Amino acid sequence: MDKESLKKLMALIDDQDIIDTMGRVSDNLDRVDRMKDQRIRPDSLKARAKDIHALLDADLEERVRTASSGLALVLTGGGGKGSYQAGACRALLEILGKDDYSSRITGVAGTSAGALNAALFAGGGPDIMEKLWTIMEESRMNGTDGFFSPSEENDEYLEELIRTSGVVEKITPEGLLTVVTAFDYESGYPKDFILNQLSEQEKVTCLLASSAFPIALKERELGGARYIDGGVPVFGSNMPVAPLYHLGFRRFVVIHCSSRAEVSEWSEIGKLNTMINREQYYNGAVFVHLYPGEDLGGIFSGTANFNHDYIMKNIELGYRDMIARQDDLKLLSEQPGPYDEVHVAGGERYRSYGELLDNL
Repeated sequence: MDKESLKKLMALIDDQDIIDTMGRVSDNLDRVDRMKDQRIRPDSLKARAKDIHALLDADLEERVRTASSGLALVLTGGGGKGSYQAGACRALLEILGKDDYSSRITGVAGTSAGALNAALFAGGGPDIMEKLWTIMEESRMNGTDGFFSPSEENDEYLEELIRTSGVVEKITPEGLLTVVTAFDYESGYPKDFILNQLSEQEKVTCLLASSAFPIALKERELGGARYIDGGVPVFGSNMPVAPLYHLGFRRFVVIHCSSRAEVSEWSEIGKLNTMINREQYYNGAVFVHLYPGEDLGGIFSGTANFNHDYIMKNIELGYRDMIARQDDLKLLSEQPGPYDEVHVAGGERYRSYGELLDNL
């Protein structure tokens, strides 16, 4: 949607709160235009594989070499819908604990709410994930004037939740490899961070940056660069498979926060995203995708929804969905050829992520 179209739409709306929110969206479209300009300049192109390897010191590089033979967990973004992943992760660990067709999870990556969940998973597992989501106070996440207000109340509360969860200090160089993705506002490209080798303050900043939903939460600065939500549409990386793939992982469980029907509506954007970020090919890898069996809602009814009953429903649904689709996990024992990739979703097999998107 361009600014002119947005102005026409706003003229038809008489709800002042919605008008104010859309006004802030309009202001931010200028940023998107700048990102587009930066993207097409040859000097702005980055090799994501090179970037992620540049983050490794000698000790971590050796650990990654060993860990990459295990299973990678990838958690997409989705705001309040991210609570679905807490229940799904509990069921996943129960299934993996009693079946021998896959080894343990040795790497986790996430974007936005998925980044928060990745840190919680690495620092405490499903118990901590569920605890944080269930104690989350809707009134404090929304702030006095709503989730999309210019107030910083929700920013401060989210930081409080992260710090008091106790997981940041548990993500150590020896712990589960944990990667989060934010969006570099200046370069217009996703940026991956390996939390295991960062200071506690840097870890918190990375998690807040990756979760900085445009308009609702403020951008964050790290190392002289400014970052926002890692799942920015089209240009961002809402399914951060790439960093773990480039580190050598070849078996993935991807837990989405949007139903297949919802993803289908935006499949063209998904395809554009994979092409722009050069994420369309994962030769030699196998993927199991879990999509919510029910629609978790849109921007206001899902992404910005932190109601306790809604969150509890999502957690239960995530658990049930993963249990129901546990046979899909058997794919993880397969060894595709070096130039092949296999995806399974809902019991159906696909030869590429693009083919999966075509058949949602």
